[in-house]
Amino acid sequence: DEGEPVEGPLKVEFQRLLLKRKDTRVVTIKNTSLLPAKWSLQGCEEEDGFNCGKEFTISPKEGTLFPGQTEEILIGFHAIEKEVFEKPLVLEWIDMDDILAEKKSLEFVVSAEAYEIDFTFTFPTGDGIDFGVVKVAEGAEREFTITNSGKYKVGYKFAFARPRR
Repeated sequence: DEGEPVEGPLKVEFQRLLLKRKDTRVVTIKNTSLLPAKWSLQGCEEEDGFNCGKEFTISPKEGTLFPGQTEEILIGFHAIEKEVFEKPLVLEWIDMDDILAEKKSLEFVVSAEAYEIDFTFTFPTGDGIDFGVVKVAEGAEREFTITNSGKYKVGYKFAFARPRR
């Protein structure tokens, strides 16, 4: 509609984020009308179930846009515990002088996933591999198991360092 701010995306996606990491998305809104508008985000408070555990931050949550003005809304995600989030929000706006009969609104979703890499080493005996005494120019083999208990496939590589002297 003419006179409505240009909205951010209908879905703000963080995708997968490893535990203890943080990421931020920017949603830009713009007032394309000839009237100043006031706006606010609904559904982003703790009582709405949005910020439980402090995984999400949003700034600003409300404001005023003069004709042609843009505003950047920063949405932050902190992966604290393993969980998948689909949080609905509503952007509402109306002209500053309440000339319009009712507020306009746009629903969108903030989605994110906090995950961890979870694997275990299993050795046949003890907490490691013991090759015992091996003669020069002879080889020795030992086996152990790596089990991925996480949700996603992970890669690995072994790197060996020479002992310090």
